[in-house]
Amino acid sequence: MEQAQDKIESFKRHLHPDNLKNLSTSEWKKIFSSELAFTFTTKPYNVNPNFLFRARINLDSDKKTIDYFNHVDELWAPDKMWVKKQGRCNEIGQSILYCSTCLMSTLFEVKPDTGNELTFIEYRTFERIKQLGAVGIREIVTIGDDYKDLFGNHFANSSVVSQTLDNILSDIFKSKTENTETHPIYNLTNAILQIFLHEPQEDIVPNDQKPPKFNGLIYPSVETTKITGMNMALEPLAVKPLLKPHIAFKYKVLKKHSEHLYEIILTHMSKEINPDGKIQWTPQTNAVVEYISDIK
Repeated sequence: MEQAQDKIESFKRHLHPDNLKNLSTSEWKKIFSSELAFTFTTKPYNVNPNFLFRARINLDSDKKTIDYFNHVDELWAPDKMWVKKQGRCNEIGQSILYCSTCLMSTLFEVKPDTGNELTFIEYRTFERIKQLGAVGIREIVTIGDDYKDLFGNHFANSSVVSQTLDNILSDIFKSKTENTETHPIYNLTNAILQIFLHEPQEDIVPNDQKPPKFNGLIYPSVETTKITGMNMALEPLAVKPLLKPHIAFKYKVLKKHSEHLYEIILTHMSKEINPDGKIQWTPQTNAVVEYISDIK
């Protein structure tokens, strides 16, 4: 126990601003695997959330406003050739499907501005999504009883040190940054995800310390102050057979009062999603203004 606690303290010392600015994903993987891999609880989960939500602001690849996304493929994870920026859970050139179990969380994660239009898609999950890792158990179990039932025994056979490490990683995953070039916290969050996914294939993590191959990672909502759902970063090829496009809908942001309060209105619903994935839109002329807040 004392040795494990020493490893935690050593890891904390690595989290100073210079490292957060300068260390690469590979360097973080080396630090994490050499000091903490034996401590961190990597229990795999098989989860059927019933519904998953994903959203895109209606902008094309040149950041120009467009009226509609007309096909479910446009709302899926981007092809790796179009991934030009690092994200919280993806490297440049890595396709990851970001989604949430809560519609409200999805809205806040994409951070729209006044006047933006957003397209949401709701997926039905008829089977369990297998082999998902989890970070931030402390927050996730507070969402509701279903989450407590699923994740409540995560640390049943683990030490207090493992819980401490999970709390540290949860805070790291929830760290907000607008500029990943000058403050690339994403290098650290990506290091964790890449260890779970075993990608890229590098011999940084010793085989006897690697967790099982996972298909994605569950983590708490980043942009909301009130945890209402869990986020998922999923390996697209592994989960595509399990997610069925169910409904698509489009909202317009009438006013962004603050990062915690939006005034929005529903403008279109999918009349039908064809078997080939094409979305048939129907205007919503009687929709009422909605106020969406995540204030506790």
